[in-house]
Amino acid sequence: MIVVLARYRYRIEPTVVQRGMLARTFGCVRVVFNDAICCRDAARGAGQQISPT
Repeated sequence: MIVVLARYRYRIEPTVVQRGMLARTFGCVRVVFNDAICCRDAARGAGQQISPT
């Protein structure tokens, strides 16, 4: 069996408007992720069973 691995590198160069949209999107994602961690920790603190998925 022959396995061929290929690697590709991409570079993005967003415009000023796209940078703003990316910054806003990643900021929202960060807030949602942190809120999810907070909810999980609160559930654990309340003794609820947490599923791994």
